[in-house]
Amino acid sequence: MKNILSIIVLIGFAATSFAQNPEQTIKVFDRSKAPDPAPAKKIEIGSYDSFTLPNGLEVFVVEDKDAVRVSFQLSLLKNGPLMEGDLAGVGAITGELLENGTKSRSATDIEDEIDFIGANLQSYDGGIFGSSLKKYQDNLLEIMSDVLLNPSFPTDKLDKIKKRRMSNLLANSDDPNVISNKVVRSANYTREHPYGEQTTATTISNIDKEKCVEHYQKYYKPNAGYLVMVGNISLDEAKEAANKYFADWEKGELNSNTDVDGGVVPSENKILLVDREQSEQSVIDITYPINDLKPGTDEALTASVMNSILGGGNARLFNNLREDKGYTYGAYSRLSSDEYVGSFSASASVRNEVTTEALTEFFNEMEKIRDEPVPQEELDFTINKVAGSFARSLESPQTIANFAINTARYDLPDDYYQTYLQRLKDITVDDIQASAQKYIKPEQANIVIVGKGEEIADGLTEFGEIVNYDKEGEVIETVDLSTLSVDDTTPEEVIANYIKAIGGSDKVRAINTLVMKCSSSSGEFNLIRKGPNKATNSLINGEKMVFRTIINGEKASMVTQDGPRPLDLTTITKMRYASRIHEEVFYGDPGWKFKTKLKDVEEVNGKACYKVQILTPSGDRVTKYYDAQSGLLIKEKSPFKGTITYENYKKVEGIMFPHKISVEKSMLYGTYSTVVTSIEINIEVTDFFFRIF
Repeated sequence: MKNILSIIVLIGFAATSFAQNPEQTIKVFDRSKAPDPAPAKKIEIGSYDSFTLPNGLEVFVVEDKDAVRVSFQLSLLKNGPLMEGDLAGVGAITGELLENGTKSRSATDIEDEIDFIGANLQSYDGGIFGSSLKKYQDNLLEIMSDVLLNPSFPTDKLDKIKKRRMSNLLANSDDPNVISNKVVRSANYTREHPYGEQTTATTISNIDKEKCVEHYQKYYKPNAGYLVMVGNISLDEAKEAANKYFADWEKGELNSNTDVDGGVVPSENKILLVDREQSEQSVIDITYPINDLKPGTDEALTASVMNSILGGGNARLFNNLREDKGYTYGAYSRLSSDEYVGSFSASASVRNEVTTEALTEFFNEMEKIRDEPVPQEELDFTINKVAGSFARSLESPQTIANFAINTARYDLPDDYYQTYLQRLKDITVDDIQASAQKYIKPEQANIVIVGKGEEIADGLTEFGEIVNYDKEGEVIETVDLSTLSVDDTTPEEVIANYIKAIGGSDKVRAINTLVMKCSSSSGEFNLIRKGPNKATNSLINGEKMVFRTIINGEKASMVTQDGPRPLDLTTITKMRYASRIHEEVFYGDPGWKFKTKLKDVEEVNGKACYKVQILTPSGDRVTKYYDAQSGLLIKEKSPFKGTITYENYKKVEGIMFPHKISVEKSMLYGTYSTVVTSIEINIEVTDFFFRIF
């Protein structure tokens, strides 16, 4: 009752008010229509100051008087993208190595001093970053400039960095997303392009102290860099600090790489397939390079908004493939402008059984945004979302510093960021469609798929020609097997060719001891062999031993973190026959009793191979694949060893050894990959290594 009376009173008050003001009109809102967007707000971007030292170092200062910390970031952005070739990775390793020692400080000294003042310091590929409380500003800059200008490149730290990076490469070598990225870069740019070359275990092994010093001396020049100071620091303080700590850095010839070729846009759609047998999902990436989209242009801004509608966050691709179809946890697209070569990518991970359906929906959405005008409401929503993200970014002084660098680096108008929202608001539906028609290419894409080939390949042919790639991003050339026949040779001849290819029977039989050290995805993997029947394998992760297997004649054991455990007779027998290096040399010896049979001719990793089946004295059936051209062992399968792939053969004292070994589903060791870091032959090895616990 009380509520009803209140409503009556309010109605009476409104009527009285209208009677006293007859000219007054009641505004009625049409809630069926979205309100007109508000005028674009004028952006108030924090100010920055800049100056250039005589040595060419450009300095940008963003003062924040309320901050308690200061940060300093130096980036050598004027060098451009560099081709490192056989030393791919040298830039990253050199950058990381800087903070690991100077001519007057060890790595421990640097770490202790930084910790003492509660600061942060990190060097990286082409730059260095540090931050501290205001009162420790000089302490930090003194250490930071020492690290930058007086690195000592300690070899012990270099070895650790290389080993860790090799381990990381191996740990990620079977990751389908990593594999996809390798194929994308190879296809879009080629291996001869700075954006396409790839760091491998081989290129890392080529890097030594001398190469790091050469890289540093060539590219670490003040006139190649920008120094950004952000926090509680005034312009006068910044000038004093820059001159005190960086003015003595000698200017040099700028070795910038500005002559970078464009990417390779395919003339028609191609399926770039990596067959990954264990995959339960397909990693899809529809991609191609964009050669004519420069940062800071109106075209780049419009293209960014267009892509946000297509695949930015909770957008069309996401709503279609996840919310509507349920094919994936997320589907997105990315369109990047770049000073040299940009790119487009639309990606998702989907269940194997819906791979072709997912591709169809990807292309449906790409064609739709290109062929149909975007509804005004959808464009307004996206522009508001982008504007909000931009406004939130202004809360960080570091953003202002990045704006300053971008303005200088890309020669942008001085008011580029101040007018950002207005230019964003001016984008029209026609602009979006024109951008989509120019940059969305559903008929000229590299369709990269990493998945289980036997389950998905048949349905892919409707989208384009299938080109097979390996896990390193290399094309697997089609092999003509018609020139080979099992009738033209015997298993004995295949084995004899292998023995000849690795160096000959006499050299192999002369091996009495062998010590092989490897970097594996799980740590350091070491093998020791001593003729005729002693062997040990061990895996060490940091300071901890993960496992060790030992065979000493007729006895064998396995030691893990839980302690030693004996092995059964069957396992011991299998280990005894599996412990020989180049065991084929001993197949015909009395007591070994191996039986061989030439089964077929097959393609393995792009090579025509003879498939030889071996029955071991322990009863195992082992299948080995020998390259018909080189004679070398490429792959083998057995219930005990699992599936082993041998790559990158190199000579060691006249004998060929594989320097990359990948193992899947080994009975004793599981799945792992290794890169051989050293091999020693016929050195003294005592029986201490083969003691049974």
